[in-house]
Amino acid sequence: MDRFLIIGEQPSATGDDSKPLEGAIGARLAEYAGLSLDAYLERTERRNLVAYASPTWPANEAARNAGMIWGELLGRQTLMLGQRVSAAFGVKWAALQWVTLDGRGTRVAIIPHPSTRNLWWNDASNRAAARRFLAMTFGTAPFDER
Repeated sequence: MDRFLIIGEQPSATGDDSKPLEGAIGARLAEYAGLSLDAYLERTERRNLVAYASPTWPANEAARNAGMIWGELLGRQTLMLGQRVSAAFGVKWAALQWVTLDGRGTRVAIIPHPSTRNLWWNDASNRAAARRFLAMTFGTAPFDER
C-alpha cells in the first residue's frame, strides 16, 4: 500500500522544519483519522509547500513549489491541507471529497487546514464530517460507516 501524501502550508513558528506535519497538526489529523500518531506517521508522507515559518503566506513561492512537486502527486492519493495549499496547486473543489484526476490513480482531496486558528473546526458537525472522511480515507471507520 502506498503511503498517503499530505501537503501542508509551512511549519509553525515552533515546529521542526525537518519533520513536517508531525507535531500538533499531525497529532490532530491522527486523532481525527482514528490512528495512533505512530500509525499516522507510518502511513503518510508529509511535506510543506514552504520549508520555513513565515509571518505572512508567501503565495508566489508556494505556487512555484507546488509546480515543482506536481509530478509527485501522479498515481498517488494526496490530502491538501487548506485553501492556500489547494490554491497554490490551482485546484478548487469542495472539501472532504476525493477527486480522481487521471487514469493512473491520481486522487486529491482538500480538507480544511486543521489549525486551531481555523474557525471551521469549531463547529461540531464540521469536526464530525472531517472525522468520518479521514476514517474512511484511512480505513479506520467502523464497518457500518463504510
